[in-house]
Amino acid sequence: MLQAAAAANDEANGAHYAEELATLEQDLNENKTQADSLEQLYKQNTEIIAESLREIQKFQREFESVKARVAIGRSLESLAGMMKSSITELQGMMGGELGQSMQQLRQSAASGEGQMRATLDLAKEMGSGISRQQEARKARGAMLFQEYKKKMGMVQPEAVASTTPPPAQPERQKIPEK
Repeated sequence: MLQAAAAANDEANGAHYAEELATLEQDLNENKTQADSLEQLYKQNTEIIAESLREIQKFQREFESVKARVAIGRSLESLAGMMKSSITELQGMMGGELGQSMQQLRQSAASGEGQMRATLDLAKEMGSGISRQQEARKARGAMLFQEYKKKMGMVQPEAVASTTPPPAQPERQKIPEK
């Protein structure tokens, strides 16, 4: 239409069409800038989420390793208890000559059992720390996801505020003792 107005030398319509074209071009440029900004934000959030997932997987592997150590510690503790009872039986069967040797073996088994208990306590503490870190990362990921949805216009800001529960204190993991 602008070309037709220019060809007809119609200044009134030509000026109107030229102004509309300039407004549309400006709107288009603003929309392109906004789209580029949103694309950059999307990539950034995707990278953050991917990094969070990698960290969660790392903590899961560490936690599984700690659980395996705890299982080994319990087995060793059970073995130390069996050694103590076997020593007591042997001492009763053999008599006084082996008394000193058996006493030394009993002390050795008792110190081994104490070391196993200390190892178990350390493993329990490490496991609870990893669990708290995992909960904190999950809460951070959820918050970032909600912010992303709000920025992308998928959710109204008031709805996000009302549906996002306050972050709960992470519950300490309980490892039962035998």
